[in-house]
Amino acid sequence: MTPSPRLYKFLEEQETFNQFPYPDGNGFSIGFGHFIKKGEDLKKVNTAQAREILKNDVAEAATEVNKLHAPLNQNQFDALVSLVYNIGITKFRKSQIRKFLHSSFYEMNAPKERYLWASEQFHRWNKVTINGAKRISNGLIRRRLIEAEWFNEKELEHES
Repeated sequence: MTPSPRLYKFLEEQETFNQFPYPDGNGFSIGFGHFIKKGEDLKKVNTAQAREILKNDVAEAATEVNKLHAPLNQNQFDALVSLVYNIGITKFRKSQIRKFLHSSFYEMNAPKERYLWASEQFHRWNKVTINGAKRISNGLIRRRLIEAEWFNEKELEHES
């Protein structure tokens, strides 16, 4: 599957554009929430550059979600890509939500239960790290509610 225009619009709204690096957890981010990796030299970006970086980062998150080999509709896919984009691939690989959707777990459990369990996991990812301490974020609570709602929608209702 591929990310929908709705997902890109959502990510741009959620992440908000930052032209310069800003502190983000254990490092710095820039643009639309791009976490600056070791070796990247990003001191300033314009909106077009930030959108290109976002596109590449979303592609990486989408590749990870596509590895689930779980039947997903567009909304479920977009919700998961948004989550992976925000928490990172490493954390997603260790998450319960991935476990509930991964094919081996799928074979042992009823699909309906598996999706219900997975949708209930979004809310667990509601914390940010500030000065080394985990703190609940109202912004992440709202974001996870939206992602969980998307995940539970039957069909894509908004194309743009």
